[in-house]
Amino acid sequence: RFFLTGTLVSRDVAEELAITPAATHLRELEAIPFGGALAFARDPATAADDPRHLLSAEACPHHFLLSTDDYARLDSLVQMNPPVKSPDDARAIWAGLRAGALQMGATDHAPHTPAEKAAAYPASPSGMPAVAHLLGLFAERAAQDELPFHEVVRWLCDRPSRIWGIAGKGRIAEGYDADLVLLDPEAPHHLNEGFRYHCGTNPWQGLPMRGAIEAVFV
Repeated sequence: RFFLTGTLVSRDVAEELAITPAATHLRELEAIPFGGALAFARDPATAADDPRHLLSAEACPHHFLLSTDDYARLDSLVQMNPPVKSPDDARAIWAGLRAGALQMGATDHAPHTPAEKAAAYPASPSGMPAVAHLLGLFAERAAQDELPFHEVVRWLCDRPSRIWGIAGKGRIAEGYDADLVLLDPEAPHHLNEGFRYHCGTNPWQGLPMRGAIEAVFV
């Protein structure tokens, strides 16, 4: 089964979508073995870099860094849709990203106030802020697996621009826009107590992150 923009669809439907001329984006996948190509994909390593590939999928950091084990610590702050699942599922999402079955990274970035999140379920809204920490969270997880930093760049810059057909973005090359981030990828740190999103909640507080942004050029 696969999540299609938040809705579960069957593997048969996913296979049909693979031959449909309309482009389709799978926001999240339920954890399944990522040892080989998924039912809807050609060779994942090839499909991930093929702009003609009609199906794409992304991984959000909460689905590979958090799990049901974090409910005791974060309560409704970790309430998501699709929900976070078991530690094994989190590892499978990360494995799928590494294998190329999931081609890019993204965030849910659905900020809610502490009062909203404090409501009793199901009145409590799903979602969490993350866009400010997307780069650091991906860089930290990649460093834990000793992956080269260019993998992070591929997930967050190159492949999204290719898949969504965004001209002049996603890489440092002649003819491309000079949107640059000057980063020290080896600088580790923890999210400190003082950082707050405008919404007033921060589920990532205290987590290790990798990389210090020194300058941004747009």
